[in-house]
Amino acid sequence: TPEINSVNEDYFFRMMSPQAAKLADEYDSEEKKTLESLLTSIPKLNQMNFVVIGAGPLWYIELSLLKVKRYIAIEPLSNLFIQKQFQFLTKQFPIIQIINKKFQDVDSNDLSEGSSLYVFIFNILAYMENPIAQINKILKKGDILYISTWGNTNKAKQVRKKYFDYLNSFEKNTIIDPEKTIGLCNLDIFPFKQLKYYEKHKRIKGIITDILIIYT
Repeated sequence: TPEINSVNEDYFFRMMSPQAAKLADEYDSEEKKTLESLLTSIPKLNQMNFVVIGAGPLWYIELSLLKVKRYIAIEPLSNLFIQKQFQFLTKQFPIIQIINKKFQDVDSNDLSEGSSLYVFIFNILAYMENPIAQINKILKKGDILYISTWGNTNKAKQVRKKYFDYLNSFEKNTIIDPEKTIGLCNLDIFPFKQLKYYEKHKRIKGIITDILIIYT
């Protein structure tokens, strides 16, 4: 996990900028492909909530909204990422919910009833302190976790370096050094035994991404 307060709001906001998104396009493409495949494999998907952690400007709403019970965006910077006119529009649809909180501040009362697919997109888990404890606070039997992080291939390292070199170019100091392991999830040592209701998991190693899908 990066040092506390080393990654500020401007840095996170810059991650969603058009230029940064262009540099991370190969990551996003792999992530989307595996997520699409997962959605097609879940029985009774229309009875599940689709919960995106670090949802930015409502990431993957077009992929999931008409297939799931409810789209829920957990995004503490939603007021920056989503213009007020669009926020007003989303409030007209009860199947869309925006939670303007950090993940660690969310509790079960914030979420709709029923099972959920929790989607930790674009390496967001690596920026959280004690993520397993936070997940266990809201996890229910029947939930699914989808966790995405950077792969360990040479190509992934090249893409990651270009991406963070761009983000760091606006700073006096290097915030996240792409040559180091700060800001990465090592899924090889994921503590499954610490997770409530763990049943099984699936690992998908791509060229750019490393994906872990956990069923409870």
